[in-house]
Amino acid sequence: VPVLLGIWIGISTNRAIFAESSTDGTRFATVLLMNLRTLRSYCFSTLLVGSTFLACGGDTDSSTGASSMTVTELGDGLVTAFCDTITECGPVMAMYNPTFDCVADLGPSITSGMVAELEYAIANGTATYDGTKAAACIEDIAAMGCNLFASRLDEACGDVINGTVALGDACDANVECVTGLHCDTSASCPGTCAARGAAGTACEEDDACVDGLGCDDESGQCAAPAAVGDTCGDGIANCGLQLMCQGADDDAEPPVAGECAEPSTVLVGADGDDCHFAGDLCADGLVCILALDSDGAPVIVDNNITLTCGEQTNIGGVCTLAIPEMCPAGQYCGGVDFGSQDYEGVCIDLPGAGSSCTERGQCASGLECLGAEQDPDDMSDGSCLAQNANGGSCTDDDACLSEHCVDGKCEPTACIKL
Repeated sequence: VPVLLGIWIGISTNRAIFAESSTDGTRFATVLLMNLRTLRSYCFSTLLVGSTFLACGGDTDSSTGASSMTVTELGDGLVTAFCDTITECGPVMAMYNPTFDCVADLGPSITSGMVAELEYAIANGTATYDGTKAAACIEDIAAMGCNLFASRLDEACGDVINGTVALGDACDANVECVTGLHCDTSASCPGTCAARGAAGTACEEDDACVDGLGCDDESGQCAAPAAVGDTCGDGIANCGLQLMCQGADDDAEPPVAGECAEPSTVLVGADGDDCHFAGDLCADGLVCILALDSDGAPVIVDNNITLTCGEQTNIGGVCTLAIPEMCPAGQYCGGVDFGSQDYEGVCIDLPGAGSSCTERGQCASGLECLGAEQDPDDMSDGSCLAQNANGGSCTDDDACLSEHCVDGKCEPTACIKL
């Protein structure tokens, strides 16, 4: 089954470490705000999972004595595996997205995506499922370590899920195709089961690439993740698992490429040290804060805005923009407006359901900032809303847990209409 165990390009890569900004306030604000949002959306992954998956309920197969897991229970087990991986790998995800609740946020997406896709295929006879082998499948996944997000279900779970649609035949979802193929829906619905692409092949999703490769969102081609010391960003490549793309600024004129580095070599700044988008950031427990002078204006040294490592403020405390957020979990720095040259604000609660949100994309846990624009020429606000499950109304993919909005309704894939 050509389904990646997670979105490994999205989860494994942190390329939002930008080059130094000039004294242009609008430019600095745009870069910093986008930097904050992008950093919070990425994380680093490894896996330490015990035997908790074996505790899932279900019927018992009398011939083997194995407990049979439902498709939903398999999805729950995968969510646990993904989240244990994210949690155990390192501190970066928690540092840059303290309100992220992995199980609560990822679980509904798996249910609306992979689980619904598999149930659809089983009902249509285009995939088979053996729940008695699901627990062993998850045990194999638990043993993958950092290879988890570059692997597919058929690599560890070939005896559990099997697509039945052959090469060249019509399909609606990846799970329907036999092992080694993916459902190419780029031209039409239904799509066609096709071979996965080798390195350099144009792609739109990870499942279009052979094992070990993903669809690099920088180059739009199947590629292996970049290693330590490799060039990244600027349409070149995403960094591999647990690496950061240091110094990349895709929005500079001309764009600036970065270099993949271990977080331990980037997150090194002590309290009071200078920190730089293109250089060192702050150690765990500290944030990189925009330095302000006695008049509340940014400190400029050699035509560069100064940032300094320091501690977070308290609930309701005075703040300015920082990476990670200067305010404690559940709050953000409100009142900062570079256009009005208001560089100092106060920590306030993250906006709740239905509240307005800015291009920073910050909302209370479980909500997404939908409709906000990050274009410097159009930085309009959005609204904090919960993403909809399958069947819910939508205007774009971001409104759906499955990330597929089809004819105004959320669906498991672009070609499935429940």
